[in-house]
Amino acid sequence: MGFAGELATIGLPEVFENLAVNRLTGVLTVAGGSRRAAILFDAGSIRGFRNSLGPSIDYFEILQRSQALPPEVLRAAERRRRRRRTILDVLGGEPDFDRDAYCTAVAETIREELLQIFAWRDASFVFEEGPRAQGEFDADQLACGVAIDTGELAAEAARRADEWMTIADSIDSDHDVFLPAAGAEEHEDDREIIERLDG
Repeated sequence: MGFAGELATIGLPEVFENLAVNRLTGVLTVAGGSRRAAILFDAGSIRGFRNSLGPSIDYFEILQRSQALPPEVLRAAERRRRRRRTILDVLGGEPDFDRDAYCTAVAETIREELLQIFAWRDASFVFEEGPRAQGEFDADQLACGVAIDTGELAAEAARRADEWMTIADSIDSDHDVFLPAAGAEEHEDDREIIERLDG
């Protein structure tokens, strides 16, 4: 059992809220044009994410960024991983490994990926209730016990959308790349806009 629809008719925040309030378990697939993403829900909480177009999540890069392990131990772990399934399998007994820092960084990476989906406009969604297929989501995500609060995620997506509307009102085009002019006097409003735009 499940449901489907168009994001033009019902927004992603409402879909997420429905899944959270009803504590549903299953996979939500969002697709638009060439973009496609799958989100694993367990009792209304987000437990996993897969983007079929973007690069797969680089868990060793997350491990490095989170500083959950000294660099020399990280290099050795990367070589050992070929024989085991997840980073937690490889590093579980490592005394210098900060499991909480690593798993927090994995959850934050997934959260940022999910926030991008809220900007999709011409997309449809399908929710398929029930257990996930074996191997459908990265074992590293599942081993970390990722649990992203659906309501908090939707609120952050709304905040970012409002923030972007404020910035969009201040610029002429959303296709230009903005850089500070060499030698120009910088104003606080200009700096805020530049910081939020690519480039």
